[in-house]
Amino acid sequence: MTNLFFVLKSWFTREFVGQDAFGNKYYRHKHDARKRWVHYKGYNDATKIPPHWHSWIHHSAPIPLSENLAPHYTKMSYPNLTGTGFKHIPKNTTSASKKQAGYTAWKP
Repeated sequence: MTNLFFVLKSWFTREFVGQDAFGNKYYRHKHDARKRWVHYKGYNDATKIPPHWHSWIHHSAPIPLSENLAPHYTKMSYPNLTGTGFKHIPKNTTSASKKQAGYTAWKP
């Protein structure tokens, strides 16, 4: 739930800058351009900010970079998946559920 004070304060002092593919909305202060913030769609998670908006929100770029100007080798950003069923598991992991055939531990 969004804080009511934040909504009322930002209603009068904000200037809409843009929106990303995830639905996050980006604002800056009308009188102080150094103040920038994002209003997340859904739950607040900093990993939901795409790279071109991340550079703008952290003052690395003076204007938000266009998605069309992004290099061809960039990938879509994903939220942090740690603790979910989609977490990254390296292929060389030896766990009880995934024993490799013919594996024997080294004993000195």
